[in-house]
Amino acid sequence: MALRPDLLEGPPPQQWDDVMALVDSDVPVAASIAGPHAILSFFSICAALGDPPAIADPDRLVSREAGRRAYEILARIARSMPDEARPLNPIGLLGLMTRQDSIALCPLVYGYVNYSRPAAGLRPLAFHDAPRSEGGFPKGTLGGTGIGVSRRCTPDAALKEHLMWLMGQAAQCKFLPAHDGQPSRRDAWRDRDVNAASGNFYLNTLETLEHAYVRPRHAGYIAFQTEASAAMRDGFDSLTPADAMLDHLQMLYTASRRGGER
Repeated sequence: MALRPDLLEGPPPQQWDDVMALVDSDVPVAASIAGPHAILSFFSICAALGDPPAIADPDRLVSREAGRRAYEILARIARSMPDEARPLNPIGLLGLMTRQDSIALCPLVYGYVNYSRPAAGLRPLAFHDAPRSEGGFPKGTLGGTGIGVSRRCTPDAALKEHLMWLMGQAAQCKFLPAHDGQPSRRDAWRDRDVNAASGNFYLNTLETLEHAYVRPRHAGYIAFQTEASAAMRDGFDSLTPADAMLDHLQMLYTASRRGGER
């Protein structure tokens, strides 16, 4: 969750019902729905509602109860959000929030620590755990990039030493934060100095990362993600009922599991 503290009165919303109360009160709330992010945001909400997609049954995307509620939440936010925010990816959304006052809250967005301490003349953002359902954990769909070594590369001692340094405590807790990097080690996320320099970006979002949902990983998934996100955006604009959208998403998901057959 990213927000503008100067535009949002009171504490950050804790539950999805709190977020929707802000929407009903005409607080400018935006959702990340551009590119692949519509279905990823949908997944995150389903997970927060207690039904992480394709976990209980790998052939079933999501239950009707959780799917309806998640779709209705996302559709209401999407239909009320500023037009200029709709085509923006997470970086674009966060950048818009630092430059303009048109968005006070983005309840689900990938976290980039540099927006907690932006350049002069821009507004800093506060980051917090994603919304949850009553009695549950904050949930988001895990993102991020990793380190890869090409099969065409033969790792030598110097490369191995560098990789070990990069993932070590000194680099993660000192070097990377000091050079505008975003560490991945848990002890860096809990480090007092790292958090002091970032407005507690890490501590304020750690629980979300600890309980994050991992998306499906079958071979046909990426094509499904693209097609499903486009379908959801069309559904928001055309007022497609939740059940019809869930049927369509399940059809796309089933086809992706079968290698793209229709």
